[in-house]
Parts: sequence; structure tokens; C-alpha cells
Amino acid sequence: MNRFSGRLYGLLATLGVMLAGQANGQTFKSNGYAYDISTTPKWVESVQAPAAPEHDNGAVEYLLVDRQTSAATRSPQYFYHFVERANNLDGLEEISHLKVTFNPDFQQLVWHKLNVIRDGKVIDRLDPQSITLIREETELSQEMFSGYVTSVVFVKGTRVGDVVDFSYSIVGRNPVFGDHYFQGLSMSWQVPVHRLYTRVIAPPNRELRMSAVKYDAQPSIGAYGKSKVYVWDDANVAAYYNEGDYPLDYEPGSFISLTDFPDWDGVIRWAEPLYAARPIKSKELRDLRDELKSMPKEQAVIAALQFAQEQIRYLGIELGQNSHLPRAPDTVIENRYGDCKDKTLLLVSLLRSIGIDAYPALVSWEIASGVDKIAPSPGGFDHVITLVELDGQRYWLDPTRRYQKGSLSTLGYYDYGKALIIGHPSERELVKVGLPDVAATPSMITHERFKVIDYSAPVEHFITTEYTGIEADRMRQRLANKSIREFSQDMLNYMQKLYPGAEQLEPVQITDDSDNNRFIIDEHYRISEFYAPVDDVQATRFYAYSLFEYVKSPAVTRRSGPLTLPGPIRVVHDISLEYPYSLKFTDQAAKVSQSNDYFNYFYQEDYLGRTLNLHHELEFKRAAMPAAETQSFLDLKKQINDSGEHYYQVTRSEETDKSRFADFISSIQSMVYGLEAPQ
Repeated sequence: MNRFSGRLYGLLATLGVMLAGQANGQTFKSNGYAYDISTTPKWVESVQAPAAPEHDNGAVEYLLVDRQTSAATRSPQYFYHFVERANNLDGLEEISHLKVTFNPDFQQLVWHKLNVIRDGKVIDRLDPQSITLIREETELSQEMFSGYVTSVVFVKGTRVGDVVDFSYSIVGRNPVFGDHYFQGLSMSWQVPVHRLYTRVIAPPNRELRMSAVKYDAQPSIGAYGKSKVYVWDDANVAAYYNEGDYPLDYEPGSFISLTDFPDWDGVIRWAEPLYAARPIKSKELRDLRDELKSMPKEQAVIAALQFAQEQIRYLGIELGQNSHLPRAPDTVIENRYGDCKDKTLLLVSLLRSIGIDAYPALVSWEIASGVDKIAPSPGGFDHVITLVELDGQRYWLDPTRRYQKGSLSTLGYYDYGKALIIGHPSERELVKVGLPDVAATPSMITHERFKVIDYSAPVEHFITTEYTGIEADRMRQRLANKSIREFSQDMLNYMQKLYPGAEQLEPVQITDDSDNNRFIIDEHYRISEFYAPVDDVQATRFYAYSLFEYVKSPAVTRRSGPLTLPGPIRVVHDISLEYPYSLKFTDQAAKVSQSNDYFNYFYQEDYLGRTLNLHHELEFKRAAMPAAETQSFLDLKKQINDSGEHYYQVTRSEETDKSRFADFISSIQSMVYGLEAPQ
């Protein structure tokens, strides 16, 4: 399953709506794909663009965005009409290169007009010789094949100041949606629009349900035969500013969604036939089923999950109805590949065959909990996972993920926000996913030990880093395509940025504690010239580098929208320095504590025997914080920068005895506010 969007005048925030129908006109072909050129359909209402203002407003002036939908017959159509002016050369490049995407398996592209307007003169540029159709497959790198084709038009002879006026329709509907209608429409962009016209002719005798985000205007409602017509006509639509660093479920602009589904239960009823149980005939699957029956239930769940994850490679051939219709488990086994739908149905079928309650669940990688802001439809979902109910606990399992190990309580879990469970006897609305109650917070725990034999000798440096939960999964994935030698070199390169004199004494050691989902990395270095002599002072720096990547500054700090956080996660970084002689600390040991509803940070240093210990602990409790709390995050970043880099200077006392043991004074200074880990 996948979602897609185009340029401003492309498939504007389309939430899965696919159209159907035929269009009269002349047919042309390009690279084996067909498109039509025809006059504007009669059902379309003529809309005029306002006069272009004299002042320049960005590279492109969007004079008109006109979108009209006819869902009144079995041949619904989308009509798009755009009028744009190029204010400079950058804008000229944009309006002279048009791209429209459609799926020829069940859609048809119809061009209506393409005019260039200069000094009031209209120049017709709708030339079939300028239209090329190409199959881009933009998600090919993710092993996704959707069959979408892009119509590319290079408009000839344009100049700065020209207005380009063009329109087209897309007709056709994926039969997997039956006769349902649903649509999502952006109502603002990062550029201003002088006139935004939106018109929808609803399916006859059906009520449309609407949901809006940051958009209060109500449509005017009229009639078109037996159908209602909804019209929004907005002037001078202001641009919104994209601050970035938003959580997935936050929408910075405004949009509306329309649907003829009565509620989420209606969407479930649409999806249930797609995920209906399929008979298992494959001998391999039957043998696996018999093997799973002999196991304790939790062990059987893990074994079935790992079979779907590791024995079936990921490949999404989402052509036609297979954009939403999963393939039968027997077909998946025969092909030895499948996408999220295919793998989920395979896993659900295996678990149900041994008496374990399992259900497909529709979720969204792209907008997470944001699906609850959309009017009920399949359009907001782009992923399918598996819900397992066992011994009163819920586990949300993703058969497309790899490198997962451990028990049901130690697996690395991802919070998908909201889910729509298919076929559950009682859950007929969106439900919160969250993490299982038994799951521990994922963690990254680093222990560094520096052994100082003499201030003029190389220092031995030992590092042990332990990852748990989803962090362990990520490290397994990172190492999957690297040799130990390559990974060791990566670690050495990073360490040499911190300590230029570092050399690796042995390759990195990897311990994968599969049963407990713990992934451990051990490193061993020797650092020459660790202490840099300045007069009678020996100086060096230490870094709690593992914390820095979790507290990067957002692009915009004075925010109106929420800020994404990396939680939930616990990061610990301990540093110990073993000195050759006793030290005397004249400064009071530092201790810092900062806590709120979104994170905890604790730092403490102490000296015991000949060892200085520095302890950093950072926990993010949530995945986002409101804009009003941004300053607390910035304060946290400053605090970690202050306490996460340590500058130590060790000075010999003038008053020494005859032995080599002397008193030393160690002063601790936080240096270079705002410094992050070296790149």
C-alpha cells in the first residue's frame, strides 16, 4: 500500500481516490502509454482567474487553482485547471515543466488545454509532440512497483512574465474500492493562491461526510440532477510557513476530506472481504503450521513472525487491485516475496490456524495518529500490520520488519499511532496502538573507560555500548550489509575525530543476545598524546557523544507547531577515568537534574579512589511536545552541551614529596556552548 502526492497542480493531497470513466477525444500514444486530448467536459463549471497583480509574489504567482470532481455517475472524473505566472527565471522553469501522474491500469489522462498568455495574447501550446509519458516508479528503491505513469510536458517558448493556463482530467477508478467515493483536498500551501475553487458533485442519493483541519469555511450546496453539489470559493488564500521538525500526525496547512463511508465500521466492512481467510494448501505452510502447534503459544507467535520477516523477501507489486488486495498465502510462499498486505495475511492465517487470535490492522507510516483527522475511508492508510491478542495482552507485530529478535516482551516495538483492525468482533473504530504494557523503554547505554598509566604515555580506551528494543533492531540492520572490518573502520573514523591519536587495538566485538534482544558492541583503542601539555598543565577533553544526536536544534525555534522528539528512549553515557595517582578535587562535584512531562535529564560526577566517574542519563518519554514547551528542549540542549563536553586539566603541585605520588588539582570546565559531536 502506498500514498502519493504531486506538485501543487498534481494529485493534490489525494487520499487514495481513484476514478473511473471514459473521455471523448483524440487518443495519442507515448512510450506505449495512451492519453487523450479533448474539450472540457460539459459538467465542469467555467471558472475565471483573477487579474494578475502588478507586484511579484515569489517565483510563481498562483492565480487560480480550480479542482472539480464529478462522482455522480459510474464514470466519476477529476478536473484540474491552473493559471500561473512566472515572476523570474526560477518561476519560469517551474511553470514550463508540467508533470501529471496517473495509473493506466485503471485511469485515463485527458488534456484539455495548454495556453501561454503574453500581453493579453493567447498562444496555444497543447502539442502532442511536447507530451511524453514515462513510468518513473518513484518508490523503486523501496522495492515498490505501483504502475503509475507520469505525463511530462515541456512548454515551449515561455518567457518571464508569461501566464500559463492549462487544464486536464483524470478518469478511472481502482475497482478494489467498488463504487465508494472519498477524497482529500489541500486548502492551503506554502505559496499564496489568489483564487481557490473547489467543486464536488456527490454520488447520487448519498450523503457526504466531511472532516476539516484548520479550515472553517462551509460549502455552498446546490443540486446537479439527483446529486448534491458542494462548492468552496476562496479568495487570497494565504501561504502557511512550514517550520519543519513536526510529529507525523501534525498537519501545518489546512485540508478537507470527503467520504461516502458512513463511519469507520463501514471501512472495516469494505476491507473484510479483502482479508478473508484463504485455505492453506501449500505443504510447506502445512508443515510449518504443525510445527507451530507443538510450541508454547508465545514461542509459536515469535516463530511465525520471524518466518514472515526473514523467509519471505519484501517486494510490493501493487498493480491494479493489488494496491489493497493481498495475495493468498499459498501464492506468497510460491513467489517467496510479498508486501505488507501479503505478509500480514500470511502471518494472520498461520496464527489463526493454531488457535491464536490475530487480525490485520491498517495503519499509516506517513501520518500515524493523523488518520483520525480524516473522514472515514481507506485513503489515509499506507501500511498493514498484525494485531495478536494473547493472554490478555495486545502485541502489534510488523511482518515487514527485519532483524527483530527476542520474546514478545523484549521485541523492538514501533508506535503506529492509530489502527483500524480488520475482522475484530468488538473493535469497530480506530484504536490507539501504543506500546505493549510489558515492553521496556528502548535504550542505548554507553560505558567508556579511560585507563591512564602515565600522563606522558598512551591511554587505553574501552567502550561498551548496549542497545535494547527497537534500538537493537536498528543496529542489526546497520550491520547487516557490513563486514566487521568495515564497521570497525567506521567506529575508528568517528573516534579519531574525537581523539586524533586513536588507534584500534582489535576489531570491534559484537554480541547479539537474541533471547533478550540486547545488542552489544565492544571497542578497544589506544590514544597517543591523550593529554596535551601546556606549561605544567596536562589537558584533555571527554564527550558524552551518544547524547548529542538526540538533542539537535530544530530548524525553527520560535514555533507555532509541535516539535517532534525521539522518544520513547533512554540514553545513558557513563565515562570513567582511572588516574595513576591520587587526585584532590578542590571544586565541588557537579550535579544537574532537569525534568518535565516530556524528558528527564540527570548528570552527576564523583571521584572514588583514583577514578573519576561521569554519569549522564537522558530519557525522552514521548514522541512530541507542544510548541509552548520548545524552550525547555532548547534549555535541555544547552545543558547537555554544557555538561556533555568536559575539559579537564591536571596540574602538578609545587609541593611534592620525594615519591612519585603527588597531589593534583583537577578543574572542570564546560567549554564551547552549543558544540555537538564532531561530524
